[in-house]
Amino acid sequence: MNRLPILSKMFLLLFCFSIILSAQNAGSTVNDVLNIPYVEFAPVIDGEIDEDWVLSCPNIQMYGYILEQPDSFHGYADCASFYKVAWNEDGIYFYGEVADDSVTGEADAANSHNNDCWEIYFDGDNSKTAPYDANDIQWRWVYGVTEITSGWADKGNWAWATTTNGYSFELEIPVAELVKGDPPVQLFDLTAGTTIGWETQVADNDGGPREAMTKWWAADNNSWQDPGLFGTAQLANEDNVLPIPQIEFAPTIDGDLGDEWVDVEDVEVPEVKMSGYINESGMFNGDSDICSYYRVAWNADGIYFFGRVMDDSVTGEGDAANSHNNDCFELYFDGDNSKASPYDANDIQWRWVWGKTEIQSGWADKGEWAWLKTDDGYNFELAIPVAELVKGDPPAQLFPLEVGQVIGWEVQIADNDGSTREAMTKWWAADNNSWQDPGLFGTAILSVTSGISEPAAANIALSVAPVVTTGNVVVSVSVPAGIAAKVSLFNVAGQLVKAADANGSTVSLDVSGLANGVYLCNLKAGNESATKKVMLLK
Repeated sequence: MNRLPILSKMFLLLFCFSIILSAQNAGSTVNDVLNIPYVEFAPVIDGEIDEDWVLSCPNIQMYGYILEQPDSFHGYADCASFYKVAWNEDGIYFYGEVADDSVTGEADAANSHNNDCWEIYFDGDNSKTAPYDANDIQWRWVYGVTEITSGWADKGNWAWATTTNGYSFELEIPVAELVKGDPPVQLFDLTAGTTIGWETQVADNDGGPREAMTKWWAADNNSWQDPGLFGTAQLANEDNVLPIPQIEFAPTIDGDLGDEWVDVEDVEVPEVKMSGYINESGMFNGDSDICSYYRVAWNADGIYFFGRVMDDSVTGEGDAANSHNNDCFELYFDGDNSKASPYDANDIQWRWVWGKTEIQSGWADKGEWAWLKTDDGYNFELAIPVAELVKGDPPAQLFPLEVGQVIGWEVQIADNDGSTREAMTKWWAADNNSWQDPGLFGTAILSVTSGISEPAAANIALSVAPVVTTGNVVVSVSVPAGIAAKVSLFNVAGQLVKAADANGSTVSLDVSGLANGVYLCNLKAGNESATKKVMLLK
């Protein structure tokens, strides 16, 4: 009896079910997996944010709150945090920033976890099993303490700095210290595609016992003993570039998230959480106050966008004179990804104000859009036709709609609870100057997915087993003599995880370090390309 089809169906069901149950505190993720970008820089460990951090890594907001002294909690200014994390072959790099109205440092010398501190958790093989095993670990750094703390295996080089509203923490863990045990065992390999369990936590102490915690993933105080409460991260193979999938459909612009956005002919349009948080009023009350997600896709006819917002008070046009102060969505494009300031001919910012269905005076809102009130906030759906993806007089195209086009990209929403703008969420940078500085944008690429019907390649052929249960994917190829060819394996987010030159009739890709799941295997030879879907079920 052949059990593989049954097993593969079971895996797909479990995979879909896990997405449905995924945590709302997912940080800056794609389909609930945090992509940790590969960087070439090694930061100066001084606690200060510098240009390398800003340009290479998004801010990730920590939302999982645990209140131990709820009567003393005073909103965002009392305890809130975000972080950046990156990697390369030399180690892991981390930058965190905390808004804290009372920074006490080591108020409880006997119990380090009760102090103002940062904690980082790793599950090296992402097995998520309790109790901790040989590659599960929790490390803690107490605010202001610069030496290794007795009883805690603090690793790496780190520094603290005081900020105007709290403090910052910067860290480097060299590969030689990314170990556990005696003799030391490497927690995980620093290679692209490695998937790990990941969590980070901040504790708040205002002078007595620990009052509150923020966490990236789970609002549960048992991560110290249960890796099953960690989130999931993957070491990306390059800077954090968002793949915008190509689709065949043109969605119905009604503000409703239909099946067309979730799954169309096997094309995934992943949901991205917006994490860069800017608070203007100090009245932040967690995810229910303002939390936002978006999806974006493209085809030759235009750009398509779907955003959803959790907002406890949807007011719409609370400030008629200043549209940016209202509940609204903003999109930013840098057509050639030059990231140069000030704006040039292919840099633009567009805004759509909640509830408004007509073009706003003074703002070149583009395309066709619709709003929809939901039980916990509102949705926004948008189509920008290629003819309107322009700027200037005469109109100049911002960028071509073709596979491989790289653009600067940012999304922002504003929150108005009745009078003025109180807060913003952003996809990339927690900085309110994107309206004048494209250097603060993130990066996106127009990608192709397996769901697109492409003309059959005339001169090349690709064959691969649909389900692979070993540590190698064996690919059979047929390419005309004298033509250079390459076989590449992409994950469902469009990121390259494995590649090899096709010098013969077969190519073997080592996938032993990759997580189980669906991947795309692509053969590229000259001007021709062929793609097959493969499931890893090792």
